[in-house]
Amino acid sequence: HCNLLSIQHKSAETKMRLISKTYLTHTCIFVAGWVLGLNFSAVLDTVPLHFNDDNDHIIVIDKDEPTVQLETGNVPTVGTQQDTVTVGSANIIHENVCGEKANDLVSKEWKMLCQGIPPNEDGTSRYGNLVSDAVDIFQAGKHISIVQIGAHTGFEPNDPIALGMTSLMNALDTHGKSPPKDFFHWSFVEPSPANYRRLVKNISNYTDVCDMKSFNAAVVSDFSPETKKEILFYSVSEDIDPETGVDSRTGKTLPHYITQVSSLSMEALNYNRGQFKRRGLNMDEYVVPTNVTAKRYTDLMDDIHSTKKRDGINADTPLFVMIDTEGFDCEIILGISPDSPYLPKYLLYESKICKLSKKVETENHLRSMEYDVFKIGGDNTMAIRKK
Repeated sequence: HCNLLSIQHKSAETKMRLISKTYLTHTCIFVAGWVLGLNFSAVLDTVPLHFNDDNDHIIVIDKDEPTVQLETGNVPTVGTQQDTVTVGSANIIHENVCGEKANDLVSKEWKMLCQGIPPNEDGTSRYGNLVSDAVDIFQAGKHISIVQIGAHTGFEPNDPIALGMTSLMNALDTHGKSPPKDFFHWSFVEPSPANYRRLVKNISNYTDVCDMKSFNAAVVSDFSPETKKEILFYSVSEDIDPETGVDSRTGKTLPHYITQVSSLSMEALNYNRGQFKRRGLNMDEYVVPTNVTAKRYTDLMDDIHSTKKRDGINADTPLFVMIDTEGFDCEIILGISPDSPYLPKYLLYESKICKLSKKVETENHLRSMEYDVFKIGGDNTMAIRKK
């Protein structure tokens, strides 16, 4: 699968150019090395093995300074030997995570995180996009932090980012020099005690993907009194499996999402009261009021990132925060102080349950903090910080 089109010799620098439209294998390197009498073993570990089928790629291997540079057309190469991802690998990562091959993974939210919002006529975005930003941060050897507030049990079928994020980290692992586990930090926040126990169990199955941590707390406003350490939270009984919806008391099955509507108020639960009634169940017998730990937004982020600092990791500002708290998303955002050092570039929240006046107030608050705000369908809203 490799076409050797030209080999150029220079007295000061001996270079080899290989052009491939599909896949470059180590065989190509060894054959060219045998023809020229050169030893490329020093650079084999840095040669990308998979190229985007739709583009011409040029690999330049310098004998005297054995680094590998990758060019796509006239696009300049990125960086030095210390870089973790080449230009070509970055293109491949984006294609694998966001392209046609990834359609099965793509929620409308993830698609917008891939493409950027809004796309220009040429398909680009004036904001960039989360995937390219993550690759750039990773390529620079810096740390990436993402946070899910209202994580429920994690990695659920209706989670709009779980498959996309894990696909991104797997792609970074395949095409980067350093494992993403060392640089990618994913924090899950869930207040319901029953849901949190399952969350801890679930993320233990993904420890090979990246650094994951869980936090059992409800998020409240940065402007809440410091003395407010606990808050009343309405959970669904642990008798109902938080992933399958199976009721161990009766053997009946409720919708799999039913424990996701645990909340700081009874409103979301009351909205789903009919799901219990249709199965001959009394919802009130399954609601468990519990006092849970209350954390102001910035204090929670302090906890998340101070844990990382204790581990010698500097990842102060989250790249992405997702909020899904069954009606309290707007309250949480309204409670984020403009002076918080933890304003993410990308903020996704469920806006459909917010009252209209709160929606408008929330959007205005976000704009005051240098965000542009975009609706995604009828359920969610994306905010992207311009700074």
